Amino acid sequence: MRAGHFYGMFGRGMLFAAREDRTLRIDTALDGLLVRANGAGWRAAAFSGAPRALALDVRGLDLEVDPLAGGSLGASAMTWAGPQTPVRDGALLRDYALSGRASLARGGASAYAEFASQRTWGDDGAGAWKEFWGHGFYAGAAGAAGPLSFSGEVMDYHRFAVLDGADGRTTLNNPPSLTREHLYNLLNRNPYLRDADDERGWQAEAAWAGPRGWGALLNTSRIENQNDVRHFREHYAQVQREDWGPFMLRAGLDLRDVFSKGLQRDETFTTLVGEALWHATAVDSWSLKAEHQHVEDTGTPHGGLGEFDRQFFTLEYAHAGQWTLSAMLETNNKYAAQREFLEGAGPYPALQAVRTLQDGSLLSLWAGKRLGGYVCAGGVCKYEPAFEGVELFATFRLDP
Repeated sequence: MRAGHFYGMFGRGMLFAAREDRTLRIDTALDGLLVRANGAGWRAAAFSGAPRALALDVRGLDLEVDPLAGGSLGASAMTWAGPQTPVRDGALLRDYALSGRASLARGGASAYAEFASQRTWGDDGAGAWKEFWGHGFYAGAAGAAGPLSFSGEVMDYHRFAVLDGADGRTTLNNPPSLTREHLYNLLNRNPYLRDADDERGWQAEAAWAGPRGWGALLNTSRIENQNDVRHFREHYAQVQREDWGPFMLRAGLDLRDVFSKGLQRDETFTTLVGEALWHATAVDSWSLKAEHQHVEDTGTPHGGLGEFDRQFFTLEYAHAGQWTLSAMLETNNKYAAQREFLEGAGPYPALQAVRTLQDGSLLSLWAGKRLGGYVCAGGVCKYEPAFEGVELFATFRLDP
């Protein structure tokens, strides 16, 4: 039992995912009471609490059982009533959400599926209260056969943002986002921002782990709205050679279309990435990353901005578990009309030093010039504005 500030998640976050991410500045914790219990083949949780930015009480219940080896069944329920919730026959018409899920893992294969429904009350635009129904569906499966592995996911979300603005801007739920998270700067520059109120899509991936450290990966995904209008499409291929003596080499090609709903703007991106890692000693390594991206802006109904190219280079030295020193350089050939608000002509050089202490605390010193862009995790993004100067970031972990 926990009283006060708490986080938690039901299943894979379809209904409830109170979480903190300091990089994205997300903090959807609740203040109230959380109770957990478990026994042989079952787990349960219940809570009652209030999000920091919403004046309402949220109540939740989750139960999961294991009816057979490697399999589980679960159900979740949440309900809430805010200050503007209507009253009928002397009772509050509470909003609620329900879900059921099942998972199975046998040998080298696994599968998961969850369906949820949400009912909310709102103004119909004519001054009367009306019921609004939404749904969320997610399913995923993965398997392996020898050196090959496969995974596939599908999702369908409609009016399924649960308590949007729980911390001022983020939903209290965090349904799975079917876009690949990359390790390269330019591939994360123009991501898809999940919209749990209006999207559906799929993602598939195949990987091969060959002899002598060879490996390859193929990933493809597509996301559209409920009216079949495509918002995001990506094809990514990667090949790498691990354990080539003290070296690791990797190369990738990414083809992507992104349609910006807010700006009614369509852009295509062709990106080449390459990386070389040298393990100089058991604890010291050097890496070089090179990224090149060609952008075609087909534009808005009022016209496009044409084409341009940009490059990003990173040279990094790491002393395992203690120091990381990096030098970065970004360039592009944009003309003035293609630049974002407050974006200069470049180039954009920067230096960074990261120190990890024995207690897990982290100190980061960054100096230079950088473009604005998105930082994302799991389909949730924040926009970092352009910056020039010195930045100090620290995370301290105190052991009581």
